[in-house]
Parts: sequence; C-alpha cells; structure tokens
Amino acid sequence: MSSAAVFFSRLRSLSLPLLLLQAVLLTASPTPPPTLAEIAALAKREGQFPTAADFDGRVKKGEYLRTLMPVDNAGAAAANGGASVVSPFQDPAGTAQWGWSLDTWWYPFDGGLTPSNTKFLQEAFADPAFPVDEKTEAVVYYDHDKKFKKADGTEGGPSLGSYSNVVNPTAGALIFDVNMSPKYAVGTYGLGDVPDMDTLSDFAFFQWLQGCQAKKVDPKSLKVVFRSHITYGPTYNLVLEALKQAGQKRVPGWNDRVTFKMGTREGDAILGSTHGAGTAWMLIQHKDALGVKEITEAVVWGMVQPKSLADKPGPAEGFEFDADRGSSVRQRFNSRLVFAAIWVLIRLVISSGPGENLPLMRVLEV
Repeated sequence: MSSAAVFFSRLRSLSLPLLLLQAVLLTASPTPPPTLAEIAALAKREGQFPTAADFDGRVKKGEYLRTLMPVDNAGAAAANGGASVVSPFQDPAGTAQWGWSLDTWWYPFDGGLTPSNTKFLQEAFADPAFPVDEKTEAVVYYDHDKKFKKADGTEGGPSLGSYSNVVNPTAGALIFDVNMSPKYAVGTYGLGDVPDMDTLSDFAFFQWLQGCQAKKVDPKSLKVVFRSHITYGPTYNLVLEALKQAGQKRVPGWNDRVTFKMGTREGDAILGSTHGAGTAWMLIQHKDALGVKEITEAVVWGMVQPKSLADKPGPAEGFEFDADRGSSVRQRFNSRLVFAAIWVLIRLVISSGPGENLPLMRVLEV
C-alpha cells in the first residue's frame, strides 16, 4: 500500500470513506491526454447546468439531468445545446498516465483496506428487493500519489487525493465509501496539482468496470448504488427540506423510509444535489458501457451515528430535524439502479432504456 494510502486510511476517525478498486485493467493500451476540444466540450457541458444553490435551483438542475438520462449520446447532446455529454475518460487504463495508483481487495480484505461505512447499511442490504451479500464485494482504491504530465506538457505533482469505493458485481451494487477529490486535497493541504482526470463520477465508473471484469459480470447489470456517510451541509440540508416540504415531521428510520419519485419537486431537488448529480453524471457520461439508464425515484431514511465509529450501529430509527449534524441521513435512489445515503440516506432507483431489458437496479447513498 502506498504512503498516501496509509495516510488517508488514518483519516477514518473523520469518517472519510475508502474505495477498493479491481487491479485488472480493461485494456493494456495507455489512453492519451484529452484533446483541447474534448476539454472545451466538458467545460461547455458543465457551464450549461443550472448553478443556483437554493432548493428551486436544485429542482431545475434535477429536471435538466433527467432530460439527459433516458436518451442515447446523440439525444443527450441535443438536449445539452449540442455539446457532447460523453466523458473523455472511458478507459481505466489511462489512470496511471495521470498519476493514479490502483489497489483492490476482495472480501475478506486480508491485509488491505476494509469498507468504512457498509456497517451502517445492514438493514438496506437485507432488503429482499435488493439484497447485498458483503462476502462478494471488493474495496477498490485509487490514490493520486505520482507525478504526471499535464495536457500542456508541464509536470504535475501528486495531490494525495483518493477515491475508495466498494463494488459488488454479483449483487449489482456500487457503494460510494470514502472519497477526497484532488481539487479538495490541493485546496485543503496545498500539495501537488489537480490532474485533468479527477472527477469522482469517472472513477466510480472505472471501479465498477474493473469489479465486473474480475467477476465476469456485464457492467450493464448495475442494480444499486450507495453513497455512504453524507454529512456535506448543502446536500444534508436539502434532503431535510425535501422531507419537510413532503409533510414529514422528522427524518424517518428505515422502516418508515420515504420514497420520492423523479418528476416531483422533492425528487428532482435530491437528484440535483451534489451527491445525486454525481450519480447521474456517472450514468450520463458512460452510456456505451452502462447502457441508457434513468433514475426514477429516491428513497430517504436516517439514523443516529454511534458515539464511536468502532461501535456497532443500532437500527436506523431516524431523528428529529433539529438533531446535531452528527446524526446520519441516508438516501437511496431507485430506477433500475438504486442509490442510497448515510446520515441522510437516499436510494435512487434507475430504469433501463428501451430495448435493454435489464434487471431493476438500485443506488443507495449513505
């Protein structure tokens, strides 16, 4: 394990998730840096998204993202003002070129990183609609710990950013665990440089591909995605506001979880949140490998975090709206792909596009 991996593994006390990656690359050929045209296309795409941070702005962003999901790449470009939505990064073989190292540990994780937040998802994993067996999962970990050549030819230094997530191809599940972007790492610690290949949605896609290759599973079989340990203020507060607007008196526990359909204000706002949009982008930008997917609903519940992360968590019984931020809200989004969240928990359900006939998938965000 690299020195950076060891350093960031010590940040578990801060509830930073770790990601396990399958070490087998999909191809052996390196990927060249993106062209200036590709970078410009990405900038144009990002600039077209609504940027308002209030609830109404997030609703509009969610509405916009929904127009890009149920269509193919050409249809998404048409809905995006003519700008392609396809990520220039489709091949995990190119990660080393941008200074990234990869480690993967399969259950029982002997001598390696273990999942940080799956212990808070036990009730969700036991859901008979979307069962997840932890004995078939892996931690996939990308560490930005090497020098790299920037697109302009100059040398960039390692940022010590890292993406650690859990893949379970057998269950069709992807669990976002502990992630620190290079942009955040550079801004916080002042070390290194931000590579062009730096976006979580791309790395989550790589991790899923690599896990599927290791188990010989079709990447289009993705059924559920969990975003674990959401404590980011804007997303946390937005989910609470969605619950309030729906008439809820408190954040519900797992047994009383609330489902928001996409197309409702609450569902679109959650989709337009930082965590919801990141999951949507993973689907929108990688349609060739994942197929055409559409998030159709978000399931929300909450739990109180134990005083010590070493303690075994109790049942997810929810909490009051004015509870200390130390509580957890979980989100799960369903749409033939489900997405869930911890602290405020959300499950996103995702449906497949016409002609795919894929099983229901769930994304869970913790």
